Amino acid sequence: MNVAAFVEVGGWDTLIPFYMTDCDMHARLEMAEFEMLEVHPGFVFDVASSLDDLVVLYRKKGTVEASFKDPNAVEEELKAIAEAEKEKRLLDEKKVQDVKDKKSTKRSIESDGSEEARKEFSPKSVAPSSGEWKDD
Repeated sequence: MNVAAFVEVGGWDTLIPFYMTDCDMHARLEMAEFEMLEVHPGFVFDVASSLDDLVVLYRKKGTVEASFKDPNAVEEELKAIAEAEKEKRLLDEKKVQDVKDKKSTKRSIESDGSEEARKEFSPKSVAPSSGEWKDD
């Protein structure tokens, strides 16, 4: 990196909160007509997705031992959780449907014997056509 070029174009833009600062720097260097050579930088590994604790990179005594986690295992865990939630939702929906079915069955049973129930539980007084009430 040419530090003088870096300073000339204003350095990193600190008003860009997180991503895109490198793209901004590249664009400003290009607009200032600095030569930018494409070179293979080597291999970059994102160890945050495989190391359980990044403190091991400091290699200090008395800290945690290096341990690794397969990032694909997380994908499998998430799929299993999603599948379990889906099964639970389907089970809940089935329970709701069962309750609805029981209610509709109960209503149909009540409607089947409604004429007999009406006769059995109807009041003994009936209104004659003249509009006067008469007891039996």
